[in-house]
Amino acid sequence: MGVERSAIERFLYHEARLMDNHRYDDWHALWAEDGPVTYWVPCNDDDLDPKVNVSIIYDTRTQLRNRITRLRETLWLGHLDSHADPVRRQFQDSLEESRADQ
Repeated sequence: MGVERSAIERFLYHEARLMDNHRYDDWHALWAEDGPVTYWVPCNDDDLDPKVNVSIIYDTRTQLRNRITRLRETLWLGHLDSHADPVRRQFQDSLEESRADQ
């Protein structure tokens, strides 16, 4: 039984919204608590092996937790959010609406 593309897209939008809203614990809770975790964001569409190609992110569970700590420590830099978030959220909302209509 495969997973439908729309289900994957909904999950990715949900994941992005959690991070955009600084809900880091909720985002981290998406990961299973047992077993190894690797969070990989490839740099290019044709990157098939993160050990050979450059990656944007290639983190273990511990590295993810450290990343969340660093993000929390920089939340005082709120001026970054005031410029980008409203536009990004509006764009994300319109993408989600168009996907729901399909």
